[in-house]
Amino acid sequence: MIWGVGTGRCGTKSLAEDLGGVHEPQPWLGEDAILCHYGDKAARSRTMDKLRERLQARKPCVDLKHSWLIPEILEVDPGAMFIWVIRRPTQCVHSFLAGGSWTERDFYGTRKWYPRAGWPDDFTRFDRACEYWREVNMMIWEERNACPGRFGVIQTERLVNHQNKYPERIRYEFSDEEINELQLLEILHDAMVTPSAKR
Repeated sequence: MIWGVGTGRCGTKSLAEDLGGVHEPQPWLGEDAILCHYGDKAARSRTMDKLRERLQARKPCVDLKHSWLIPEILEVDPGAMFIWVIRRPTQCVHSFLAGGSWTERDFYGTRKWYPRAGWPDDFTRFDRACEYWREVNMMIWEERNACPGRFGVIQTERLVNHQNKYPERIRYEFSDEEINELQLLEILHDAMVTPSAKR
């Protein structure tokens, strides 16, 4: 089966439409996916059951939480193929910030997306968005390099059904320091989408 992966705010919904598949279907993976990734046994048991249920549908399935679960997906579906949708970091970070990620009103969203040790106290929303983009895409990149024949890569702007939920009129103004940091992530992005790139 085809499993779609990405950071979120990168076109996962559009990828599902392009594939004629489903986007984040029930049973919802939720926070268990991240807890499973970090070794929580109870969360892993629940997550594996949900992945098996998704596999039974035999339709392309796209979910940002798949990005944390590639080894588990390969366990339940040894023939799994993955499509990684990756959005340029400047655009993705802008979408995270314009969309209210890592705010109190984002109760069920990115406020619960965290690294194992938690975010440093002095991390701004911008810092979290950048680090999240880097961390998740690095996880996918490493899995792709470990089994390259199983991964296709598509950039967000190439999706036929790409939907930008937050129109151009919504702007987050980056500081000069933030622009410099984003430029470094742009270099990493370009390396990731180069077929021969290895970490």
